[in-house]
Amino acid sequence: MPITREEIAWSYRLILGREATEHDLDVWRDVPSLAEMRRLCLTSGEFRSSLDNSAADTVDASLTNVKPRPPSATFDVCMCGSVPAAATMV
Repeated sequence: MPITREEIAWSYRLILGREATEHDLDVWRDVPSLAEMRRLCLTSGEFRSSLDNSAADTVDASLTNVKPRPPSATFDVCMCGSVPAAATMV
């Protein structure tokens, strides 16, 4: 399902920091998903130029070098509300 004009407008506001023009709204209309639009906006020249070089490098690295994290005891406690058995032994 293509994204809506409202989703395009909010993407511009939140990611690019400006209002979308009518042309912008028409150009992005055929993007297949909001996730794809987000990816394209975050890797765009406009977004990168709005950041300083170190921040742009960080964004680029985070988008291209994403690796899954292994589950941790802290995560389990936060998500499940229970304390792992190893943490209760004193």
